[in-house]
Amino acid sequence: MNGIEWIVGPCTRVFCDAAHQALEGVTVGDTVTASARHGNVLVSYTMTQFQPPDEHTLLINGERGTVKIELHERRWGVMKHGEPGWTWHASPSVARDDLFISQAHSFLDLMEGKDSPPLHL
Repeated sequence: MNGIEWIVGPCTRVFCDAAHQALEGVTVGDTVTASARHGNVLVSYTMTQFQPPDEHTLLINGERGTVKIELHERRWGVMKHGEPGWTWHASPSVARDDLFISQAHSFLDLMEGKDSPPLHL
């Protein structure tokens, strides 16, 4: 959710349903469905940590079209209203912790009074 807040702003409401479905030795939810509101923006999240395929996709619908980020394919695409298909762009390879490290650096910069852009992709 923190990553989405970077894109669309602070979460103002959230409804969540989670369950422990399959991961042995895990006592917390490994499957989550959440609906959230970020001001006027509606967001839905679905996550499962145990079923294949291991895919991570963000789909962001806007006034003039949609952005789709497929982390597992290392690409992102844009489809503007009226276009017949996606325009794809390659994304650089990102190590598992890179986004968390970037977020931590942004937080520290803000604590020191430095400007930090809201989005680091």
